[in-house]
Amino acid sequence: LRKLARPITGETDLAAVARTITKDEALSAVIGEMSFLLGPDAPVVIEKYVAPYLQRRYIAGAHFGAEIRSMYFYTQPEQRRAVLTAPAIALCEERLTETAQVLPLMEAAINVGAKGLVIVAQDVSGAALGLLVSNQQAPAEKKKLSLLAVKIKPVGDELRWAFTDLALLTGATILGPNHMRKGATALPQDVGRTQRVEFANKGVVVVAHDSKRADIREEIARLRQLLIDTPLDDEDRPKYARRLGTLTGGVGELKIGAHAKEDRAIREAQAERAFKVLSAAQRGGVVPGGGAALYHCVPDLLAAADAERDDNVAAGMRVLATAISAPLEQILINAGVTAPKVEMQYIRDGGPTTTYEVFSGKVADAATCGVLDVTDVVSQMLSIAASGAMMALSTDAIVYHRKPKQSLQPD
Repeated sequence: LRKLARPITGETDLAAVARTITKDEALSAVIGEMSFLLGPDAPVVIEKYVAPYLQRRYIAGAHFGAEIRSMYFYTQPEQRRAVLTAPAIALCEERLTETAQVLPLMEAAINVGAKGLVIVAQDVSGAALGLLVSNQQAPAEKKKLSLLAVKIKPVGDELRWAFTDLALLTGATILGPNHMRKGATALPQDVGRTQRVEFANKGVVVVAHDSKRADIREEIARLRQLLIDTPLDDEDRPKYARRLGTLTGGVGELKIGAHAKEDRAIREAQAERAFKVLSAAQRGGVVPGGGAALYHCVPDLLAAADAERDDNVAAGMRVLATAISAPLEQILINAGVTAPKVEMQYIRDGGPTTTYEVFSGKVADAATCGVLDVTDVVSQMLSIAASGAMMALSTDAIVYHRKPKQSLQPD
C-alpha cells in the first residue's frame, strides 16, 4: 500500500480528498487551499454563521484558546477584537485577584519600554481586574500602557504546555506558586516581548519575537521527530500535533454558514473531519481511491502467499486478498456495473494508478479524476478491520444489538 502512495502535489489534490468528505465543491476548494497554505500542523478555527456563507481568513502567529476578561480591553469593540503591537507579555500560572499581583507586572512592562502589556493567566478577577480596567479606561494623555488580560482555556497537561510554548515564543518567565517567582514579586526580566498579539473568536494569537526564532525551530524539529516515532493510535499523538501546529505559526479562520441549525452542525463536522484527513494526507500521501488501492495490492499479497512456507499463514494471506478485493467490487455493483469482475480486470490492466470513476462510469487515472484516498487512513482502516476479524475468530459468541444506536460518530 505504501508503494502505491504518492505525495500531495498541490491544493488541487487536497481539494479532491476533501470532496470525498464534504461532497461540496466550493467548501472542498477552500479547505484544500487552507490546508495547502497553512501546512499539516496549523490550527484552523471554524466560525459558524446563521445564513449561507463561505469565507476564510489567515492570521500569522501561534493560537491559544482564551477568554478575554473584560469588554473594556477590546480595541475594536464592534468586531469584538483586541490588537496590541509590540507589547510586553506576562505569563502567570496562577489566579490574579489582588492589585499587588498585577502592579509589579505593569511596572515591569514600563521599565522595559513597552507601550502595551498582555497578561495571560489562569484567571484575572476581583481587585486585580478592576485595576487593569480602570487603567485601560484612563485618558490617552495619562495612560502609560495599553492593556489586555486573558484567561487561558486549556487545563491539565495542555495548560502546562500552553504556558511552556508561550514562554518559548516570547522569552517571558512563567510566574506562579510552582515557579521561581509569583506575579506579586515579578521583575522586569520576567516579562517577555512579542511582535503582535490579537484576541478574537475565543482565542489569542501571538506573533513570536524575532530573537526566539532559533529556539522555536529547535522545538519544532523535536516535535516533528516525536510525531514520526509515535504510532497513529497513540493518545499523545494529537497533543504533539497541536503543539507543533501552534509553534509553526499561522492560524486559519474558516467561516461557514447555513440557514438550518442542523445544516450548520453538519458542515462544521465535515470541515473538522476534512482538515484532520488532509493533515494525514500531507504527511503520508494519497493512493487511488474507491477501493482500487487495496485491489492493486492483491498480486503482491498472492505472490507472498505462494512463497510462504507456513500453510496457515499462506491461507490467511489468500483470505485477506479476497477481502481487500471486496470494497472495489461492491462499489462497482452499487454503480450498476453489469460485469464487475471484467471491470476490475480493466482496472488492474490500467496499472497501479487506475481506479473507477463512478460519475463518468469509466476506468480512469485516480489523480486525473480526483478519486483519491489518504494512505494513512486506508492503512489504519485495514489494521482495524484485521484486528476486528481476529477478535471475532477467537470469540465464542458475539452479541448484536437488536436495534443498534445510529450515529455519525459512534463510540
